[in-house]
Amino acid sequence: MANTKIQSEQIADSAITTDRIAADAITTAKIADSVALGGSPTTTTQSGSDNSTKIATTEYVTSAISSLIDSAPSTLNTLNEIAAALNDDANFNTTVTNSIAAKLPLAGGTLTGDLNIAEYIRHAGDSDTNLRFQTDRATLVNGGGAIVDLNTNGSLYLTGTNVVVYGNYSSTGTISSGAITSSGNVQLNSRLTFGYNNHYFEAGTNSVSFKSNSGTNYLTINNSGISTGTISSGAITSTGTVTGTQLKAATGSTTAAVLKLEDSGVATYDFSFPDTGTILLGVNDQSGTTSDKVLKLHNAGSGTLGLSVEGNSTFVGTLSSGAITSSAGITAETGLNLESGTLVIKNSTGDSSGLRIFQDSSDASKIYNNFNGTLQLGVGNTTALTIDDSENATFAGTISSGAITSTGNITNDYNDTISMNYAPSAGSYHKGMSGTSFAAGSTARGLHLFNFDNDSNLGINFWVGTTASKQFAGRIDQSGNFAIGIDAPHSELHVEGNIGQQGTSNVSVSSGVADSGVNIITGLHASYVRGSGRLRVMGTENNVNVGYAEYMYAYSRSAGGTYYINLKFINEAFVNNTYARPRLYLYNSSSYNNNATNRQNTNQTANSTNTNIGHIGITNVANQYGSFQIVAEPMHWKQ
Repeated sequence: MANTKIQSEQIADSAITTDRIAADAITTAKIADSVALGGSPTTTTQSGSDNSTKIATTEYVTSAISSLIDSAPSTLNTLNEIAAALNDDANFNTTVTNSIAAKLPLAGGTLTGDLNIAEYIRHAGDSDTNLRFQTDRATLVNGGGAIVDLNTNGSLYLTGTNVVVYGNYSSTGTISSGAITSSGNVQLNSRLTFGYNNHYFEAGTNSVSFKSNSGTNYLTINNSGISTGTISSGAITSTGTVTGTQLKAATGSTTAAVLKLEDSGVATYDFSFPDTGTILLGVNDQSGTTSDKVLKLHNAGSGTLGLSVEGNSTFVGTLSSGAITSSAGITAETGLNLESGTLVIKNSTGDSSGLRIFQDSSDASKIYNNFNGTLQLGVGNTTALTIDDSENATFAGTISSGAITSTGNITNDYNDTISMNYAPSAGSYHKGMSGTSFAAGSTARGLHLFNFDNDSNLGINFWVGTTASKQFAGRIDQSGNFAIGIDAPHSELHVEGNIGQQGTSNVSVSSGVADSGVNIITGLHASYVRGSGRLRVMGTENNVNVGYAEYMYAYSRSAGGTYYINLKFINEAFVNNTYARPRLYLYNSSSYNNNATNRQNTNQTANSTNTNIGHIGITNVANQYGSFQIVAEPMHWKQ
């Protein structure tokens, strides 16, 4: 039977295309159940909501996975990462539910175990109110400053403006408080201790005692009254007589003694307070005794405590007081020692300010004169130092000191000398400054530095830098030679290093022609009959390009009064633009009027009886706008 099928090897590659197949000509019945598609076949990508059995393209699959991942972080965008985050717990929901059930609700509840607090339990609306747990204590603080402090040693501290206890309160420990208020009884089984110095009240069987922190008994009160101790008080009032071994107070009277001191019955000392306001200290019962007596007065009030001594009085001990006032002199033969405070000496009119001697908070000793006058210090009856009310100081003699420091001016008469003297074996030499000349017969005033030394003389030296890093700058040696940067000059002026010069102030030229402001004859040589020197000029053209030129000059005046002058161009340097080359010329010379030729002229001469021919003009080759500076180096004829 003849073969009616077309074998695939009989069809050329790419011979059958989509345009040769009729629409819907190939149906599912024509396609095998299992088709292996090789190469890269494509088909239509279905929408993400399509849930049919259509073929899913790689684009469809990628889009579906991306929608599933959405914006999950990179560490939670796989199922394995999510499982790891859940601790690979297949019963995670049950685990979380049980954990939440074990927590205390925000609305409150009952704790079946201990509550461990790191440090604070705070009030929700007030951060200043809190319960705080620390290693050695627990404290309760409210916003008003009240605090309850319980230490591990068993002590309870209550701090606040008032601690109020309602009902009876018993304590076997220590109560520390500014004030204790109780509407009932406060029972102390042992002691009431004062925290400032730890003195305390101690209750006995039938008594109460006040004792020091070391146990010394100051005061004991029993059923019969005071048995031991001393009463110290600003005032003691008694309708009878208070009697002790060293204290006796009689009934009050305007003439009789109100305080009587007895020394074991041997002698009696009375204090009387009569109507005159004078406190009379009497020695009524000790006539004829020769032993020394010591009197100490202390005034704690705001009034004045006066001490009147008839006749001379000698203090053999220390007189301690906030202030000591005397209308006469105070003599201290063994010294006057002020532990603190100020010694004030007033004038005859009772000026309240006076002369003050004191030591300030920085331990600096000071003497101040608050009178409207001067402060004078001297030896014997001679004044050595006077300080006026403008803080100027005048010394009558010589100031000898390792260092004199002043924040103001140090002034002396111009005829006087400020010198540093020393006296070696060869004689006394002087170094310093003076306001007058040392030339014989000269009275000229000025500032004169000097170093008169017949020994090894290094002249007058100049130093700069800081205290830690000093640097030698220059010297004028004993021959008058000036050295800069070197200590041994070889000539009258010796400079070690570079020498810099800066010209006169800028001369701006708007039209290209200007008077430089320099006159060789009158300005540089004060109209002397002859002179010479060098002129150097630096200039610009349109303030951009720059040039430099040098000139020499010489002039003299004849017997008839005519000045002859010669200005000669020497050399030049310039950059970029030749127009920037600066030029000088005899500005007021009738022969040179700054024409184009004269701007190039290298040898200019003129003569006139008028010194104006010494004026120097300035411009540049381009005769354009520019700025110029001139440096003049005159050489004067020795007169």
